[in-house]
Amino acid sequence: MNNALLLGRFIPGNSVVHHLDPRLKLLTTFYLIVLIFLADNWQTNLLLYGFVLFGVLCARVSLRFFIRGLRPMIWLILFTVAMQLLFTHGGTVYWQWG
Repeated sequence: MNNALLLGRFIPGNSVVHHLDPRLKLLTTFYLIVLIFLADNWQTNLLLYGFVLFGVLCARVSLRFFIRGLRPMIWLILFTVAMQLLFTHGGTVYWQWG
């Protein structure tokens, strides 16, 4: 197995998340992905980031380990943030081109 790939890897532990039914974890992950794609403002994104952080803390995974696992996906994350900033409509216009 590739040791550089941390995201999605099982980490043994004894937490609330570890004792949940795997089907529930898959369903929750799918639901979170759908919500991420439907998020259309910064408040919703902030709420979703908080939910992910809550899940990481409940799983008792160190934040350093979690962030290191996100490193291979940083370009995808930055691209997604840029697309949300550029193409989300509504709200106050802070800057306009042309």
